[in-house]
Amino acid sequence: MQTTTFSKAKARLTISMDQVTNDREPVLITRRSAEPVVMIGLADYESLLRSANSLHLPDTPQQ
Repeated sequence: MQTTTFSKAKARLTISMDQVTNDREPVLITRRSAEPVVMIGLADYESLLRSANSLHLPDTPQQ
């Protein structure tokens, strides 16, 4: 996973977005006084959601 700062990501937003979608490699964006975030392509995000939903176990009734 590539890592970049918020300032660099902002300056190169189009390039970063193209890299994420073309290479299918997430980018970790660090921020000075906040938690970092990860930018991923929509197809990868949807795949993660499908995987998470398929692993979801039904709630068990409480006794």
